[in-house]
Amino acid sequence: MWLDGQWVTAMRSGLLAAILLLTPILPALATDYESQRRAEAQRQEYNRQMQQYKAQQDAQRQAQEQARRERLSQEAFEAQKQQSLANQRTRQQQSAREQQASIDRAQARIRADMQQQQQRQQDSARRQQQQQQQRQQMAERQRAK
Repeated sequence: MWLDGQWVTAMRSGLLAAILLLTPILPALATDYESQRRAEAQRQEYNRQMQQYKAQQDAQRQAQEQARRERLSQEAFEAQKQQSLANQRTRQQQSAREQQASIDRAQARIRADMQQQQQRQQDSARRQQQQQQQRQQMAERQRAK
């Protein structure tokens, strides 16, 4: 067994040996702590920059998406406008064709009416001429008697 004095001396010797052994390592430990602190600061700065980059990318992507939606909306509006104009032209052309067909029918009726009128006049003139001839023939027969 150790005596109290020996034990204290052994403890002192051990403590001195530990201090002597740790003394050259302390600057390295302090340097290691400092490098860890710098590494943590760099990691935080990297994370901050990465978040900022991602936010910029998201904002750019959202702006591009918004621009694409607006372009598609404008294209759809223009397509609808062109379709509306095409439909309007088609209706106008159809209306013009119907009006022309109506005019053509009216002109055909007028021509037919004029031909009928002319035919009636010719028939009437022929009848009058025949009647005139018959009267002349009767008058000649009367004279001949």
